[in-house]
Amino acid sequence: MTQLPIFIGGGLTSTLKQFIDKIDNFQISEEEYIKNSLPLWLYNKIHESFNINTKKVCQSMFDEAHFDIRVKKGISRKNIINKFKNYNIKSDITPISPIGVRINKRLSVSNLKEFKEGLFEVQDEGSQLVSLMSGVKENETVIDLCAGAGGKSLAISDLLENVKIIATDININRLDKIRERALRFKVKNKTKIVSILLFSKVTGPQLTSVTKHFIDPHNPALAPTLAANLYSVDLEAEVTKSAVWKRE
Repeated sequence: MTQLPIFIGGGLTSTLKQFIDKIDNFQISEEEYIKNSLPLWLYNKIHESFNINTKKVCQSMFDEAHFDIRVKKGISRKNIINKFKNYNIKSDITPISPIGVRINKRLSVSNLKEFKEGLFEVQDEGSQLVSLMSGVKENETVIDLCAGAGGKSLAISDLLENVKIIATDININRLDKIRERALRFKVKNKTKIVSILLFSKVTGPQLTSVTKHFIDPHNPALAPTLAANLYSVDLEAEVTKSAVWKRE
């Protein structure tokens, strides 16, 4: 690669001098979207929804996500918090979810005795709330579309005594994690997650037996199309009655 000379006859080249002049005259833009390090379209969307706390919301996007766990039904959250103290782990109950604990920093919990015994699962508070507010009732059949590693399927299986869950995804590796988590969480003995299968293997009879649907695609923009193609329904009128949209 040819390099431009920096000095000519003991002085700066005109190109470098122009570059230095630009640096000297540089001014930080007063445009709010630039000050918040966001593209204009995203800043405008945030401002529309949170016009009073726009700056606070923008800044929060650069914060590390909270590290939450969901405590198994019948296990006291205070008991888990006290057990964490033995590992010098600081934690507290989640602000909203009645089944969650928030750990003060992200760390590996897979080696903890309580995790291996299935006393808790890693799940963010938002997804816990989705499971709690889904409206799933006893004796219903649920299909968890785009189930991923099965966080919501496992939560529902823990919250209810008699419910059938069909967990499906397009990625077989994600589905394998559901099996591992279900064994650790002792879901297998309850036979609640009746099917763990690739999305392409879902049959018509399985769909017609479903009373509740979780649609949580890795690309949220696909959700309306996915729902409409599966159930031939008007999204606004019908799907939102049974499907909860939340990114995990």
